[in-house]
Amino acid sequence: GGEAIEEISKLNAALLEADGKPAKAKAKYERWRSIKGWLVVTARRSLDNPLMEQEDYAATCCAVQNLLLALHSEGVGTKWTTGAVTRTEEVAKVVGYDLNEETPVGIVWYGVPAREGKSLRRKQVTDILIRVP
Repeated sequence: GGEAIEEISKLNAALLEADGKPAKAKAKYERWRSIKGWLVVTARRSLDNPLMEQEDYAATCCAVQNLLLALHSEGVGTKWTTGAVTRTEEVAKVVGYDLNEETPVGIVWYGVPAREGKSLRRKQVTDILIRVP
């Protein structure tokens, strides 16, 4: 909700200020606070099975990508961020998960765009495909 958005926005700004970027901190604080649609994504940890933990993380990333594609097909804009703030104990506390049990995958921002953006020409598969003999 709004309180969590405010707190995470403050935490991100504090990280940027500590990194010597006060102007960037202020701008990002304002921008982050203005985003209404937030989805914090985590993956279950498997400390006793590192391979399972890696596979669960990868599967969660695939699920996020599928969600972004589905939202895009419905005209909803998205951005998936994995910035440093997403991996902090403070964000885990604000959101309500335990870093010993879950690992952050990122934050997805979503919403209906205020205006339509420019379409970029996508490369064809033949432009980027390299065949190995």
